[in-house]
Amino acid sequence: MKVQDAFKTIQAGTGATGMKLKELQNEFKKLARIVPEFYQETATAIADLNAMPGLSGQSLQKMGKAMLDVTRLAGGDLKSNIASVAKP
Repeated sequence: MKVQDAFKTIQAGTGATGMKLKELQNEFKKLARIVPEFYQETATAIADLNAMPGLSGQSLQKMGKAMLDVTRLAGGDLKSNIASVAKP
């Protein structure tokens, strides 16, 4: 997957446009530099976690890294793991 495809995943998953989309793309770039996952998984983490209240910027990156680490180390599906922590 190319970076542009990852950006499309983020846009489709969030509905973000304009400056908000640019912010999420920048968060994706920062996260993609520090995790070993493919762009698709990283983009999915950004898109899905963006829906959680209070997550943006560095907190979005930290939670994204944590969820990717948990999924890689403990197994399971990234979307399911994110959904399990998003429950009220």
